Order: sequence, then C-alpha cells, then structure tokens
Amino acid sequence: MKRSRILAVLISFALCGAANAQRYRDNGALRALEEVLYDLEDLVDESRDSKLADKAEDVLSKLEDAANELSKRPADSSAAAGNLEGAIGDLEAAVKDRLLDPDSGIGLMDDLAGVSRSLAVRALTAAGRRSGRGDIRQARSDLSRGDSLRASGRRGSIGAFKRAAARYKDALSKAESALD
Repeated sequence: MKRSRILAVLISFALCGAANAQRYRDNGALRALEEVLYDLEDLVDESRDSKLADKAEDVLSKLEDAANELSKRPADSSAAAGNLEGAIGDLEAAVKDRLLDPDSGIGLMDDLAGVSRSLAVRALTAAGRRSGRGDIRQARSDLSRGDSLRASGRRGSIGAFKRAAARYKDALSKAESALD
C-alpha cells in the first residue's frame, strides 16, 4: 500500500501547515480521511485478498484526490465531496462483491459519508446569515434527506450511503451558491 503512505504524507504536510485555524479549516476532514485510510489498509492486510487490494487502491485514489482538493487554498469542497461519493461507491461494490464484510464496509462508508456531511454543514453555517434564500432552504432539505439515507445505510441498506453522499454534495453546492 505504497499509495497509502503517499496519502499519509500528504495529509501530514497539510496538517503541519495548519498553524492558523482560519487558514486551514478542513484539517478535521483530512484527519477523518486518514483514519479511514488506516482502517482500510488494516482490513486489506488482514485479508491478504488481491481483489480487495485492487478495490482498496481505487478507494485510496479517490481519497487522495479528496485530500488534494481539501488541501488547496481555497479548498474545493465540492470536488472533495464528489471524490468521497466515488470512494463510497467503490466500497459499496466491494461489499456487494463480498470482498469486504458488510460490518466493516458499513463502518467505512458511514465515516466517509460523515466527512461529506461535515463539509456540507460547514458551508451551510457560512451561508446561514442568508437563511431566507431558497438555496439555503433546499440545502437544509438535502442535508436532512442525506441524514435519513445515512441512517438507512447504518441499518444495512448498503446503497444508501452513496445516495446520502450525493445529497450532502447537493447541499454543499446549494449552500456555496448562496454565498456567491
């Protein structure tokens, strides 16, 4: 998992540059991505399944892309959310193909959906002063729908996590458009 080390180094450098909390707002999201990375790496190491390792590389690539987007100044949260949605889709495929046990897959997908949600909430908070706008109301509705889908995923509806991430991405986009 050479690429996981590259992502860990990227995240570490990004966190080192986070001396000013205002300048680097997404370090919590990067830390959450790093935790998912380590959890996935542990699962691959334990299983020693080459098919799972291949799928994990796909997930890792998307997490690396998400980390890169969050490391930009200013961060491109929408692009990061799209990469998170893709990583969740790859994890969903790994569970459906029985490469990854459902409990582990649900945990990883839930964590990634949580990161996507936090990006949307951050954007909604920034746009909160304009709460009368239709974009904000729709963003809050998308956030709520994403929460319902995420809860459904926790109850075993594996495909719900990707749909939740898509709703969070929609909420993020609408909140960001209200800021313009």
